[in-house]
Amino acid sequence: MPQIRGEQPQTEAVKEPTGDLYNLPGANKPFNVDVNYPGFLLNAGSNKDPWTFACKAGDRLRLRLINGSTATTFRVALDGHEMTIIETDGNPCEPVTVDNLTICTAERYDVLVTIKESGSFSLHWACLGQANQVVGVIHTGDVKPVPNFERPDFSGRAGGLPDYAALRSPYDTTRPEGPIKTFELELGGMMQKYLWSLSGKYYPELYVPESVAENVPLNIEYGDRVRVRLTNKTMMVHPMHLHGHFFRLLAKPGNWGQGNAAMKDTVGVAPGQHVDFEFLADNPGHWFFHCHNLYHLAAGMARVFHYGINPGGIFAPK
Repeated sequence: MPQIRGEQPQTEAVKEPTGDLYNLPGANKPFNVDVNYPGFLLNAGSNKDPWTFACKAGDRLRLRLINGSTATTFRVALDGHEMTIIETDGNPCEPVTVDNLTICTAERYDVLVTIKESGSFSLHWACLGQANQVVGVIHTGDVKPVPNFERPDFSGRAGGLPDYAALRSPYDTTRPEGPIKTFELELGGMMQKYLWSLSGKYYPELYVPESVAENVPLNIEYGDRVRVRLTNKTMMVHPMHLHGHFFRLLAKPGNWGQGNAAMKDTVGVAPGQHVDFEFLADNPGHWFFHCHNLYHLAAGMARVFHYGINPGGIFAPK
């Protein structure tokens, strides 16, 4: 963090990435990153010793794709195969078949893949905003696993962050009737000081100066239908994560009546974008809501939803 802020001499890790950088489909601006990582791991395997998985031609595989990184958004593709999304953040969704999938930090997707034929097929995890990737190999038992380090083919239908609107729950996710509490939260900050805010407040985290640190709770009550509109005023994607609840992610902002909105707990918000979600306040406590880019969290981008079990019985902030 001191290197990012220019308080210490910069190493390669915080210098501007170079080369043929990976990006979102159709993007006309670079995908900004905080740290220029030298490499990544996939199931503890690196490109020097890739993770592999043996199967048979015709096998139908269920892959659980988890972005456990600190701050990296990955675009994922399996050579020669489509992937069918069936779950997002642990919640079932109507099947969506894609050619590649963009996964923000802390997001999880379950996908189905049918292995078409004998062969060696590389699973590419390309880091958006950088020129590097980590590769694993799914192969049939009669073929030696051979990793393909060429730039992956990201043509075809893109899923995840570029097309959240395609995600639908297989059942009605309308919340029970109750009081509606609405929050409009702006993702922002002071970039020259590398401070990140949520509606102008900087949560008291490790790299937030005491002079600006504030723990201002988002007070709700048990039984509230909590509606949140996020507006990203920055030039970076923010993976926003809610603890203790799943929320209904609207396919179109403002469409609160959507009956089959996908259930998630993490959503990436792109620069300039509005995202609307709704959750039921049915799990009393102090629930963290924050950017899961952990550099942004450590620099203030977080708030806490507070509520007690009795109407009007809001917990006092700690």
